Amino acid sequence: MDTLADHTPEIELYSIDEAFLNLAGFERRGLAEYARQIRATVRRHTGIAVSIGIGPTKTLAKIVNHVAKAQPERGGVYDLSETDVDQALASVDVGEVWGVGRRWAIWLEDQGLTTALDLKRADPKAIRRKTTVVGERLVCELNGRSCPPLELVAPPRQGLTVSHSFGQPLTRLGPIKEALVQFVGRAEEKLRRQRLMASQVMVFVTTNRSSATSLFYANSTTVKLPYPTDFTPDLVEAAAHLIETLYRPGVHYQKCGVMLLDLSPVPPAGGAGLRLVTGASPGEQRHSRCHQPGANHRQRQGGGLAPLGRRDGGAGRHPASPGAYVGHADHTPAAVPAVVARPLPWRPSPP
Repeated sequence: MDTLADHTPEIELYSIDEAFLNLAGFERRGLAEYARQIRATVRRHTGIAVSIGIGPTKTLAKIVNHVAKAQPERGGVYDLSETDVDQALASVDVGEVWGVGRRWAIWLEDQGLTTALDLKRADPKAIRRKTTVVGERLVCELNGRSCPPLELVAPPRQGLTVSHSFGQPLTRLGPIKEALVQFVGRAEEKLRRQRLMASQVMVFVTTNRSSATSLFYANSTTVKLPYPTDFTPDLVEAAAHLIETLYRPGVHYQKCGVMLLDLSPVPPAGGAGLRLVTGASPGEQRHSRCHQPGANHRQRQGGGLAPLGRRDGGAGRHPASPGAYVGHADHTPAAVPAVVARPLPWRPSPP
């Protein structure tokens, strides 16, 4: 998402892997060509192949994005202005239209509206009587009239992800775990910037899908924490346990990542002292200690740059410049003296 934000001043983060970009003002460059540049940059920085749909409204952009995915010959980019709009809409089932749920799709099909083109030509007032104002706005969007603007201030997030491909395939658990700890540190920084805590941690790994010399392996696992937290050692311990369960010896891993899920706001700053003596959860107690004035849960090492990964491919490359291994020294967590380190309750005891 940071790479996308470099290409336009207005961006709405729709989900962990989708976003809307306002490309107004870039028409002289050619929107399709500019979209191909964005796609190539994302692929170069992250290794992820994305699809881009360009339309005058969010609904139409979603539709042509779906078509771009389904038609590889388009190279991942579909600009609706370069084709016949009605022809494109006629190729999309009404149930595939963004905002049309399963029940609405059944009702629309019963009315003879089986494609996005049929819905575009429908009477918006009649649609509203059955599907409320949401359906009416959908018809307007299909006719090129934008209704929901970009949400430049994002709503509260339900999850956040940090992941990167390795510089080269890794087979040993140690370097993979080392990279994952770095990713957890970045994710925790995002939590604190948004004043959120996580209740679940998910870790995922994958190999190179296109490799001709090794079998493809991808897996993920999730754990529910005993309490919401943004405390780095807790998150690192959970992620380290999960990667140990996913690891398979001899597999050539290409990528790993962490997702922090089930997010909730941090407790109010006021009354932090009371929570320590009134039965607050351990997560709230830790949060109160970490956020007291003067407390700092990270070690400061000169405020400069520190290696984010190893040149043997041990950790992820910096997404902004392939081959560079840089990151702020604040990514390294340190224990808070007021907190006693202990295993989390969910972690199984050693045999």
